[in-house]
Amino acid sequence: MGKSVFSAVMHTKLVVRGNKDSSLVMAHHFFTVGHTRSQGRTMLLCLAQQLAEKLPGLAALLVPVVEKHGNATQLSMQDTFTRFLRLPGWVRVLLTARPQVEPAFEAWNPKWIKPEALQNQRDMLALLRWRLGQGSLVADCDLEAAAQLMLEKSSGQFIYTKYAFDELSDQATWTLQELEARLPSRLEGMYLRVLSTLQEALEAERPDLLELLHTRLLPVLVACLEPLTVQELAWATGCEADTSKVQQLVGLLANLFPCRPAGPNQQERVAPYHKSVLDWLTSAAGMSAGQFHVSTQQGHRLLASACLEEAKHCVVMCEPDSTSGYTGTGLGYSLRHAVAHACLSGDSDVLQPLLLKFGFWQAAYKEGHGPDVLRDLIGLSQQAPAACQTIVQDVARWLRMCSNTLVKFPWAALQLARDAPHNSLVARQAASFPNQPVASLLTKEDDWTACLAVLTGHEDSVRSVATDGKVIASGSGDKTVRVWDVATGRCMYTLEHTDAVRAVALSLDGKIIVSTSDKTI
Repeated sequence: MGKSVFSAVMHTKLVVRGNKDSSLVMAHHFFTVGHTRSQGRTMLLCLAQQLAEKLPGLAALLVPVVEKHGNATQLSMQDTFTRFLRLPGWVRVLLTARPQVEPAFEAWNPKWIKPEALQNQRDMLALLRWRLGQGSLVADCDLEAAAQLMLEKSSGQFIYTKYAFDELSDQATWTLQELEARLPSRLEGMYLRVLSTLQEALEAERPDLLELLHTRLLPVLVACLEPLTVQELAWATGCEADTSKVQQLVGLLANLFPCRPAGPNQQERVAPYHKSVLDWLTSAAGMSAGQFHVSTQQGHRLLASACLEEAKHCVVMCEPDSTSGYTGTGLGYSLRHAVAHACLSGDSDVLQPLLLKFGFWQAAYKEGHGPDVLRDLIGLSQQAPAACQTIVQDVARWLRMCSNTLVKFPWAALQLARDAPHNSLVARQAASFPNQPVASLLTKEDDWTACLAVLTGHEDSVRSVATDGKVIASGSGDKTVRVWDVATGRCMYTLEHTDAVRAVALSLDGKIIVSTSDKTI
């Protein structure tokens, strides 16, 4: 029981008990630990956008911050202030020169609510009484007994009530005996009821859809690393030529995997209604789906194969402004997650050709995903097939060495691959390309050296460094402290002094940096 349940409790206390206050406005944000939605910046933007849509007179105002080397913006300061003055007086503003909110959330200690906790049981009982009474679903004399019955069947899980009241919506009034017979026990029983009902209907009318559901759609839904649109699901399941089947199944699965607006363009995307849906389907967290168990690895295989096909369209372009012009349905998803799926699929026939697709790496870095994909490769390297370990380590060494250069010059991918050591798999593969770069490095090493990466960015000599194993802090004569990600070599932050930085140090937990400059710390 975690954040979702905590949110449900808050919803109960604020909405159910305060339902007479029609002016109450709420915003919510559900997320899974480790996914993009768990990042602090994403949380704040999501909540701010919801409030901007719900509160009267509130305008959604996003002011882009232009970095020192960024592009100019068309948004004038005068326009910004004019729009700001039109906001209601109760709007408050949070300003920070470097809006890095993730560290603040690391100190957040969530309140874990156990299903068997007495307060949780009381809150559940209050909710059930209110919902049963509001809908007149049982006779007044049966209200208390019905609420107690549903509480016992739910095992104290709030999410159970959502599906329970869905089950009771097709009949006006229920007796206690009918409730006992209709409602399954525990959340697993409710999920089993939903899929069993769907399976019975498809077996009789659409066996082709049932086969698609079990062998492709459910595996993709449990393995995908971000919510997908119906078109992307059709691409991932091999149904891109006819999306109607996937569209039908998505409609039938709406109780478990609803479509919700998500992403920067607010497209309808399919996502699990609750984390426990995935836990049940994959038999995790002590749950078991029985005959409906879904193999996550099978989903990774399907997605990895689809991503590899997209990667094949990423051709090496050696000119700065050149582009392949290919815009496939799954290209964006593939550039972000192809490597992760390939590592987790256990399929060396997918991972090996993907890693040596220099056009893929060029496109990934051009779209700004390169450092994150490199982090996936390093983090998941031990889960990659044993037959691919040599090539995984070789490509990781190459990318760590040249990642900073690729961020600035992604079109130089083939050139940088040719410059890798003579005996590296990367250099050998690059040498087989028909169109070779004009320039060639004459002083190449035979093998990889002990140097893992060269971090560039300071404009003067580096005078001190400190590390905790995850980040590196460096102080320079250019009056800055730079914080680097050890895994990818990416510069995460640049902190400024008024004079040369003479020394830096990191706290043991890596959360505090101390730097010394001219008369300041």
